[in-house]
Amino acid sequence: MQIDTPSNTERRTFSIHPSIIKTLINEQAGTLAKAVAELIMNGIDAGASTLEMEISDSGDFVLRDDGKGFTSRDEIEQFFETFGHPHSEGDAYYGRFRIGRGQIMSFAKTVWRSGKFEMRVDLEGDGQFFGYELIEHVQEAPGCTIRGTIYNNESWETKRSLIGSNEVDWDSESELAALVRYVPIPVLVNGAQISLPPEQQKWDAEDEHAWYQFDRKGAVLKVFNRGVHVCDLPARNHGVGGVITTKQPLQLNMARNSVLRHRCETWWAIEQAITNRFTLQLGRLTRLNDAEASKLLHDLLFAEVDVPWGIRGKIAKARFIPDVFGELRSPNDIIAQERFTLYDGEHMGIAERVQREALAVVIMPEFMKRAQAINSEENAFKVIQQLRNRLGIAKDLPCAFIPFGQFATELSDTAAFVPDEELTQEETLVMKLLRDLNRHIAIITNGNSCTTRKLLVGVSDQMDGWTNGSTFIAVNRQALKWVRGQNHRGSPARLIALLVHEYAHPDTSQGEHHHDHEFYLRYHNATMHPEFGLVIDKLFRKYITGLAKLQVVPSGEHRAHLAALSRDAAKLRAKGRN
Repeated sequence: MQIDTPSNTERRTFSIHPSIIKTLINEQAGTLAKAVAELIMNGIDAGASTLEMEISDSGDFVLRDDGKGFTSRDEIEQFFETFGHPHSEGDAYYGRFRIGRGQIMSFAKTVWRSGKFEMRVDLEGDGQFFGYELIEHVQEAPGCTIRGTIYNNESWETKRSLIGSNEVDWDSESELAALVRYVPIPVLVNGAQISLPPEQQKWDAEDEHAWYQFDRKGAVLKVFNRGVHVCDLPARNHGVGGVITTKQPLQLNMARNSVLRHRCETWWAIEQAITNRFTLQLGRLTRLNDAEASKLLHDLLFAEVDVPWGIRGKIAKARFIPDVFGELRSPNDIIAQERFTLYDGEHMGIAERVQREALAVVIMPEFMKRAQAINSEENAFKVIQQLRNRLGIAKDLPCAFIPFGQFATELSDTAAFVPDEELTQEETLVMKLLRDLNRHIAIITNGNSCTTRKLLVGVSDQMDGWTNGSTFIAVNRQALKWVRGQNHRGSPARLIALLVHEYAHPDTSQGEHHHDHEFYLRYHNATMHPEFGLVIDKLFRKYITGLAKLQVVPSGEHRAHLAALSRDAAKLRAKGRN
């Protein structure tokens, strides 16, 4: 669409208010060490062969470099006074945005001395004035020297950030050293070199783009842009941890803490090198760690490239899929089956039984997490199908997914006994007290002539207690905690009532069983028996006495109960004396 331009039209350029520059300086500055790292990069851009920093006990600092410095007033106006001055590609080793020097101005009052010039900056102390003082000297100073007095200085924190700590009980690398670890020239802080020029280090691999140091056990992949730390990437995204420091510049955001991956050709080449390394590892390994498994699963599930035939067989045999028993299994073991179910996170005993009896392959949530997929039955089904297709395993085999709830219902009688030797001190105490009261509970439920059943401890996903109706009663290990009160879903009364419930069963209470009229009558009569409350009281009192002997702290509920009893007892004693 054509728009006519009136004869009185003016063409005007946009401008930036000085307050925006101040905001840019303050909000770009993350830490003091980051600000100093920017100064170090500036020194390297200026051709320095060495940078030396001195930090006093008070926290003030001096940073010197032997670069070319500022040689004219015009350079100062363009590259010191003006923020964001345009630059040409390749005219600086690091410089891109030309605003990094401003970060230190947010942390410190600074004096810059270079050539014949001295620039003094005090953004906090100069009130409304936003700028610097320029002084021209007769005598020239080599390179560039920056002196700083930290605002709001906590000298110990300043020194720890820039020097680290050599205290008696611990030793730590400074934040500054971690940031500029692989810059190409020596950087000294109080005489100690904190940089490791990459040409002098040992690397696992090197190409025209970067140096590489790989660590299978590393949780992160540390990325350095020409020796300056950018970010830590999760090893699971790349299948390997370690260190990468580039030879070519990375395209970074303004804060220099993230790679602009969508338009950084250097990063594309580096990612390909990492992928090649990961592929090489896969051909050598039979058991993958978490990072390797996550990377492999992500590629198998979401990457569009085909898996080479030569490596499919090796992947199919590699162990990286966690099973219900905590072991790692291969795709051949897991996905070449017909029936699957997704563990619900609650009924471990039932899950183990399903796997052990080959009722289905139990897919664990940890596997879904490694695959970076939302944990759901629908997604688990899709993951299995995709792995089959990508690896060419059992592609024509039926794949049925069975809701875990179905197994939880069908196998609700799943249980196992726990030896007394495996119980904790408190669990042993509770079982001793229940066994002491066992005969009493049997009598109030089934009469004086009844048989006393042996009390055992067990584990079950579904049952609090169970019995065969004649020789034993098993109490779920988790139910032993009921004695501690409501915060543990119970009370001493509930624990006694559980035993009454099992004694009221004349037959097994496992699996399918019914509560008939006779059962309810026995249970009702027992809980209404005059001595039912006495048994509960005995359990509570002897439990508290036992805790005291074991020096175990009772629950908050019981402490409050005992405190109330103590107060009331004192009042009753006082009333009795009156």
